[in-house]
Amino acid sequence: MSKPGIVITGVGAVCSGGNTVDEIFSHLLSTKTKGASLNRQSSPSDCLNKGLIVKDLTPASLGIRPRDARIMRRHSLILMKAALDAWEDAGLKGAEGPGERVGFFAGMGMVDYEVDDLLPAVIKSIDPEGGIDYSRFYGGAFREIHPLWPLSMLNNIAFCQVAIRLGIKGESTVFSPHGDSTIHAFSEGMRVLLNGKADLVLAGGVSENLNENSLARAVITGITGDEETGICPAEGGALFVFEREEDARRRNANIRGVITGMGYGLASEDYAESKNAFSSAISKAISASGLVPEEIDMIFLNRSGRPIWNKAERDAIGQIFSEHSPILYSSKDTFGEMLAGSPAVDLALSLKTLEKGRLPEQNFKGYGDRDIRVVLINTMSYEGQVASIVVSTSHTHTSEV
Repeated sequence: MSKPGIVITGVGAVCSGGNTVDEIFSHLLSTKTKGASLNRQSSPSDCLNKGLIVKDLTPASLGIRPRDARIMRRHSLILMKAALDAWEDAGLKGAEGPGERVGFFAGMGMVDYEVDDLLPAVIKSIDPEGGIDYSRFYGGAFREIHPLWPLSMLNNIAFCQVAIRLGIKGESTVFSPHGDSTIHAFSEGMRVLLNGKADLVLAGGVSENLNENSLARAVITGITGDEETGICPAEGGALFVFEREEDARRRNANIRGVITGMGYGLASEDYAESKNAFSSAISKAISASGLVPEEIDMIFLNRSGRPIWNKAERDAIGQIFSEHSPILYSSKDTFGEMLAGSPAVDLALSLKTLEKGRLPEQNFKGYGDRDIRVVLINTMSYEGQVASIVVSTSHTHTSEV
C-alpha cells in the first residue's frame, strides 16, 4: 500500500554495529569484512562468538525501573531504545497528546528462555540416577522458577512496555516472527493513518535474543544455511514514526523519507516458484511507486541462508533489471540475520543513505559517484513469504498493492 501523504519523521535503530543510526551507518562505512557470514572454516556454533549480540544496553541507561526490568530481556531493551530514539528524532519527546490517537505496530520474534532461568529447578528435580524426577519438580522444585519468568518470554510484554512508556493507547498489533512481519507492521501503520484512525504511528521490527536456543532453531530452519551461503542469527531492530505529511509540515517536523510502494510473493523449496515470488514482490513494489526498474538506484538484498532462495532473488533481479544495474548490498553479511529486525535496520540504513545521497567510494568500489535517490528493500520469512518495499525522499504516485 502506498499513497501520498504518509511520511517517516523519526528513526531509531540498534544492532551489533551500534546503538544509534549514526553509529550503525559509521560501522557500515568503516568495515569491509563479512563477519556474520559462515564459510568452510566456520560452523553455526561460531555465531555466538562473532560479536552479533547488542551491547551496552541496560535497564538503567533507558530509565527502566528495576521492578519492570525483571520481565525484560535484551529484545525488550532493543525495542525500547529504538522507540525512544525514534520518538525523540521525530521531535515528540515530552510532547503531550491523546494516546488513543497513536498507533503501534511491530514485527517481533518468539523469544526463548535462558538456561539459567530453569537450571535451579532442574537441579532440584534430578533423581539419584541423574534423570528428571517430575514428582520432585511438582513437589516443590518448580518454586525455584521466578513467577514472572513466563512474562519475559512473551513478545507482547516487550511491546506493552514500550506502549506504556510512551503513553500509546491506540490501534496496535504484533506480527511474528520473520522479516515479512515488519513489512506488515509498516503496512498496517500506514493504513490506520490513511483511514484516520491515528494521527501518529510507531512501527518497526526487532530480533529475538541470540542464545544457544535461538541458534539451535536457526540451524533447524535453515537460517545458518550451508558452508557456502550460511549466515549467523543476530540481534537488532529499528522503529519509525509515521504520520500524515500535512501534520508533519504543520509542526515543522523533519521528513526522513517515505515508503512509496510495497509488494508480496510466496516462495517455496522450488526454485521457479521462489524466483516468481521475488519477481512478483519486486515488480509490484516498483509499480505501486509509479516507477520503472531503471529508477531504482540501490537494492538491499534479502540474503537468506538458503542457496535456492539466494539464487532465486538474484535471478529475479537480473531479469527485472536487465537494462539497468542497481547497486546490490546485503547488510546481513555484516550485521547478521535479525529476522524481523533486518528489514527495519535496512530501512534505517536506506534513509541514512538517501540523506547522504551517495555511497563512499572506498566501501562501494565503482559506485562512489552514483546518486542514491530511490532504494528497494527485499525481505522474507523462512516460511516463504516474500516482501519488497520502495523507499524514497518523496512520493511519486498514488497506488495500492
